Amino acid sequence: MEHLIANTAISKRIKAQILPVIEQLGFELIKINYTDAQKTTLQIMVDKSNIGIAIEECAVISTNISAILDVNDPIDGEYNLEISSPGINRPLTRKKDFDFWFGHEIKVKTNELIDQRKNFRGILRGVVNDEIRLEIAEGTIGLNFEWIEEANLNISFGDVLKEKKLQEKVLKKTSQ
Repeated sequence: MEHLIANTAISKRIKAQILPVIEQLGFELIKINYTDAQKTTLQIMVDKSNIGIAIEECAVISTNISAILDVNDPIDGEYNLEISSPGINRPLTRKKDFDFWFGHEIKVKTNELIDQRKNFRGILRGVVNDEIRLEIAEGTIGLNFEWIEEANLNISFGDVLKEKKLQEKVLKKTSQ
């Protein structure tokens, strides 16, 4: 499953360099995106207990990681370093992510055609051995972790508002 966190040679080298510091600071590495387009960008997604991180925490992580990257110099030339929270449609990159987000809608892109398609959307129904179970319109399927190129939560702001209203309703009933 490591390929979901760091999928290129350079991102794997960077992961090896920065992971100890991220963990020492009390955070979890979610994903490294390295793009060498018009302006080279290194995006590092971190989280803390699946609740996100504050801007101040991003600054602390950035300061610590910048020092390591400056010493080890894994990227030729200038680049932008971006530290971010995984966001609402966060990538699922570790087995524990698939366990934690059980019952939520996710989107999965595979690296091979499966039944003439690479893109799947459905309800996450857990992990069995080395595959996720995904409930799609046709039924529940199993996708081996090695087949997954990318997996993300599929949550809309409308879903978040509905959940918040439901929580408020439950709190109101329990306080009466």
